[in-house]
Amino acid sequence: MSRLLRARRTAALACATILTTAPMGAIAQTRPPAVQIPARLTLEEALRLARTYNPGYQQYMNDVEVAEAGVRSAWGAFMPRLSTGMGISGGQSTTETYVDPTGKPQRLDDPQISKGSSLSQSIGASFTLFDGGRMWRNLSAQRASVRMTEASISIQASDLDAAVRQAFYQSLRAGQSITLSERLLASAQERLRQTEALFRAASKGQVDVLGAQVDVAQSEMALEAAKDGATKARLELARAIGVQSDGMYEVVGDLPAVFDPATLDVNALVSTALTSNPAVLRQEQSAIVADRQAAAAKGSRWPSLGGNFGYSRSVNVPDYSAYRYLNPQNSGISLSLNASLPLFTGFSTSAQITQARAAAHDARLQLQQTRLQTEANVRSAFIDLQNAFSSLRLADRQASLSEQRLALSQEQYRMGSITFSELQLMIDRAATAQRDALNARFNWITNWINLEQRVGAPVIG
Repeated sequence: MSRLLRARRTAALACATILTTAPMGAIAQTRPPAVQIPARLTLEEALRLARTYNPGYQQYMNDVEVAEAGVRSAWGAFMPRLSTGMGISGGQSTTETYVDPTGKPQRLDDPQISKGSSLSQSIGASFTLFDGGRMWRNLSAQRASVRMTEASISIQASDLDAAVRQAFYQSLRAGQSITLSERLLASAQERLRQTEALFRAASKGQVDVLGAQVDVAQSEMALEAAKDGATKARLELARAIGVQSDGMYEVVGDLPAVFDPATLDVNALVSTALTSNPAVLRQEQSAIVADRQAAAAKGSRWPSLGGNFGYSRSVNVPDYSAYRYLNPQNSGISLSLNASLPLFTGFSTSAQITQARAAAHDARLQLQQTRLQTEANVRSAFIDLQNAFSSLRLADRQASLSEQRLALSQEQYRMGSITFSELQLMIDRAATAQRDALNARFNWITNWINLEQRVGAPVIG
């Protein structure tokens, strides 16, 4: 056991030594850059920070460079392929026997030794003159691939913006929840003062005072919970942005104006989505890529025409000094043209064309499916927004009626017409109605953001 402990201590010491002796710059490079959220964060600033620092979004941004490299590679197919080389060789041979006229091997009295070396330099170019149009179609496919990548980034940007907006408005909702809890606490404290005054006037008993005190304590607990919820909401907003934060900042801004979805034309929203939704745009470019690749595959049946050009220099010397002749005088030029026509490739060409044609057909079907799904998503999100608006109107009405009912109940309590338990019931119902109205407001906002995300464009009533 003691040997095991000593081995563990030795391993731990070695790890600590490696960490402490490693370059600090190498360790710092693995850490994300420190970003400070402003003390007062607006929605515009939150969206800007998210586009700059969100790790998931930045991963997709890297795909643009890869797609553009594919375009450069497709352009490169039109250019000659250049190559150059240099070689040096040397050797030695020794002849000790020979064959005499009678056919018998004889040994030389003085063996003959021959040696030599050579150096060669060359530069060459190969080019394609015609390949059945495959190079042009591949170039077109790579350009469409760039547009498809940009559409994919637009999808991620739309998802990121929606997530940040949701988290931002949730932070505002948490702030309003604090304001509501503070108002309810102030109301509870006022009722406690009134109840204590009535108790001193012998109009109310000790039970009513204790009930009012419990009401204040519950309101204080609700306020603390609302503050904790606001801190958590700001932490979630920082996570959505993609930066570290302790949540000690203020979210400032106005809530979007609520409008009746009946003012919107759902058919117009569907038409906009079919031309603006990034998922539709990406699938359209995917279908174009597949069509171009299928056309390029058909070009494999056509003959191909190409050529080669070369220039070389060389030198041969009867010793090992060829390396000295870096500018050899012997030279040669070659030029060739070649044409090829595939007659039989073991059905591999037919298989490639069939696969490319099937992939293009699948891409068109997937585009149709994406359009159908987009239309269904828009119409479903529109229905959700309508339901959220109806729920909001009912919640606001219920909150207003509950406030009026509570005011009447408080007057009845002061007059002695109802007990404190009955008043407490009205208080609880009014507080619940106000929180339901606040939740309904943000439920409408959530569904509104969801509809804009499905459409792929702003939706304003």
